Amino acid sequence: MEKENLDIEKSFTYTKKLLLNWMEDKNIQKIDNFYKVKSYNAILGVERTEMCHSNFLAWIFDEKENHNIGEFSIKKLLSVLLKNNEQKIIKSINQDEKLYRALILNNYLLENINIMTEKSIKDKKRIDIVISFTIKLNQNKKYHINIIIENKVDSKEQGEQTIKYSEYYNSVYKDSINLFVYLSPNSDDPLSQDFIKLSYQQLASEILEKALLEDITTRTKFVIEEYLLSLRKPSKKGKIMAIGQMEQDLLKDFWEQHSELISQIAEATSQNPNSTDEQKEIAKNLKKILVKYNFNGKEKLGNNKLALEIITRYIEDNKNITEKELVEKFKGAILPLEEAKEKDSQTKYKCWDTKNHISMSNGSIIAVNSRKWTKDEINKLIEKSNYKSEIEEIY
Repeated sequence: MEKENLDIEKSFTYTKKLLLNWMEDKNIQKIDNFYKVKSYNAILGVERTEMCHSNFLAWIFDEKENHNIGEFSIKKLLSVLLKNNEQKIIKSINQDEKLYRALILNNYLLENINIMTEKSIKDKKRIDIVISFTIKLNQNKKYHINIIIENKVDSKEQGEQTIKYSEYYNSVYKDSINLFVYLSPNSDDPLSQDFIKLSYQQLASEILEKALLEDITTRTKFVIEEYLLSLRKPSKKGKIMAIGQMEQDLLKDFWEQHSELISQIAEATSQNPNSTDEQKEIAKNLKKILVKYNFNGKEKLGNNKLALEIITRYIEDNKNITEKELVEKFKGAILPLEEAKEKDSQTKYKCWDTKNHISMSNGSIIAVNSRKWTKDEINKLIEKSNYKSEIEEIY
C-alpha cells in the first residue's frame, strides 16, 4: 500500500511538472492568439462561400491584376497538376514530347491569359473557373490551353457536373489542350476520369505560400495572408480547408513539447466514466497518433527520431550501398547533405535535419527529411526498411 501511494505521488508530481511546462510555454499564447484572430472573410461570414474562393483564385491567376504573380501562379498550378497525375497530363497534351519537356523544366512563356468565373455552357450549367492561355515554346510552336476548374468547398458533385464539363470542352474546344481540375478540401473523387484532383492544402502550400516568397507588394502579401487565414476555418462537420506553414510550425513545436501531457489527458479521458462518447472518440484517435516506438536499443522514439534511426541502421547494415541507390530507395525521405542545405536555403521553412546528419562508409553524408513523418509515411518507411519485426509500438 505504501509503495502504491509512493507511485501515485510520483505520478502526480510528474503531471504537475508537465502542466507547469505547458503554462510556461510561450507558444501556447501564440497559438491562442492565432486562433482568436478572424480573417476578413470570417468577419463577413463568407469564409466557406464557394463563389468567394473562386473569385479570389480568379484574381490570383490573372496577370492583368497589379499583384504581378498571375503567370507565376499559373506555372505553379501546372507544376502541381503534373505532379498529381502525370499520366493524365501526358494524355491531355497528346504525348507531345516537346511540350512535356518544357512543362517539366518550366521552360516556356505564357501569352494571352484570360480568366473567367461562372462560365455558362449548355443546359444552364456554369463552370466555376476557366483559365485560358497560350504556351509559347518558340516563334513557330504555340499551344492553346484551357484549365477548367470545378471548385467544391462544403458540397459534393451534383448532376454529373464533371462529366458534362469534360464532354463540352472536349467537343467545343477539341483543337485546344483541355486540363480538368477538381479542387476540393475533401477526399471525394470527381465522376469524370478526365479530372485531376487538387486539394486546398496543395493550393495553400505549393502555390499561395510560394507566392509570398516572390517580390510582391505589402498589399498583395496582406491579401494572400488573409485568404490563407480564412482556409483554416472549420466547416460544420469540423473539417478545415488547409493549414498554413506558420500554423503547422506552431502546432509541431507545441506537439513536440507537450505530447506526454496530451497522452495523459487522452488516457484519463478514455477511462473517465463521465466522458461523453465524442470525448472518448477524440481521446481514442489521439492515442493512435501519440504512438511511440522502441527500436535498435532506443526507447520512446517519436516519428522523426524513428526515421533517423531507421536510415542510420539501414546504412550500417548495407555498407556497400551507394549514395544514389540509398536516395532512390528512400525517395523523398533523404538527400545528400549539401543538396538538403541548398533546398532549405531557398525557402524560409526548413524541411531537412542538417544537424543530425548520417555519414556513409564511402564518405557521403545524408540528411533526413524532418517534416514528412505522418503516421502513414512512417509506416511506409518501416515497410521499405524491412525492420517491421524489430520495431515495437508503445502507447
